[in-house]
Amino acid sequence: MKKGKDMSPKKKKAVKLATKALKLRKKGISLKDAWAVAKGEKTLESVMKKVKMSPKKKQAKMSPKKKQAIKIATKVMKLRHSGKGMSLKEAWDKVKAANTAFGVETMPLQMPLPIVCPDGFEFNPMYIAKKDQKQCIKECRPGFVRDSVTNDCKREYKPCNDGLVRDPVTNRCKRQTPVVREYKPCKDGLVRDPVTNRCKRQTPVVREYKPCKDGLIRNPETNRCIKPADLFSGMKILKPGYEINPETGRQRKILLRGQYRDEKTGRIKQIQRMDGLIEPLLTTSLYGRNKFGACMECAM
Repeated sequence: MKKGKDMSPKKKKAVKLATKALKLRKKGISLKDAWAVAKGEKTLESVMKKVKMSPKKKQAKMSPKKKQAIKIATKVMKLRHSGKGMSLKEAWDKVKAANTAFGVETMPLQMPLPIVCPDGFEFNPMYIAKKDQKQCIKECRPGFVRDSVTNDCKREYKPCNDGLVRDPVTNRCKRQTPVVREYKPCKDGLVRDPVTNRCKRQTPVVREYKPCKDGLIRNPETNRCIKPADLFSGMKILKPGYEINPETGRQRKILLRGQYRDEKTGRIKQIQRMDGLIEPLLTTSLYGRNKFGACMECAM
C-alpha cells in the first residue's frame, strides 16, 4: 500500500473529503448530506435541521407554555379513556378546574390569539379548518353586507317606511296587508259592480218609444219606424196549398188525403187500396201527416 507521500494530489483530496464526511456522519447526518457538506454544496446548519431529534431533546427546547399545554392535553386524554364514560368536553372542564383528579393545580388554558388579516380582508365567519377553506376573505364593498347563510356579499337596502315590508323575492317594499279602497256611495237606483267598481243600474231599463206615424210600423230588431213593405221584403210568401221543404228551403205542394211522397223522386203519388181502386181525394184544410208520410184528416 502506498503511503501519503506517494499518493497523487487527486487521491489525497479524495481521502481528505472522505475523512471529513465520516466525521459528519457521526452527528446523525445521512451519507449523501455528509458528502454534500464536505464538498461545500450544502451548509452544516441546513443539513442539521433535517436530523430527527429525540423526544427528550425536543422537550428540552420547548417553551414553558407549550410544555404546560402538552401536560394538560395528556391529562385530558387519560380522563377521556379512563373508562368512566366521560366525554371530551367534561374531561376538559375537569382538568381546567383548580383541583383535578390528580391533585395538581393547573394553569387556566389560554385562548388562541385572534388571526390578523391583511388590509382589504376580514376573518371568515364560517371557517372550520376544513380543506380548501380560507381563514381570511375579501371584505364586502361599501353598501354590501355579508349574508349569514350563504357567506356571500349582498346589497344592503335601506329600511322600508312605516307600514311596508321588504319582499324577499323582489327586494322591494310592499304593503304588509292589502289596502281596501273606499268608494263614494252610488246614486239612487245605481249599484257598484264588484268587478269594475263602477256604478251601474240595478235592473236594465226598458226604453219607451214614441208611437210611429201613420202608415209605419216599428222594426222589432232595430226599433226604428219603417214601411210594412220593407219589413216583409225579405220574407217568402207561400202560395195557397204549398209549404216549405225543410231540406231545400223551397216551396212544395202539401199532401192531401190519399197521397204520399216518393222518397227517391220526391213526387206525390196516389195511395191504391187492396181492391185496386184509388183512394178518393179530400180537399179540406183539416188534415195531418201520418207515419207513412201521407196526409190524414185531423182531429178537432
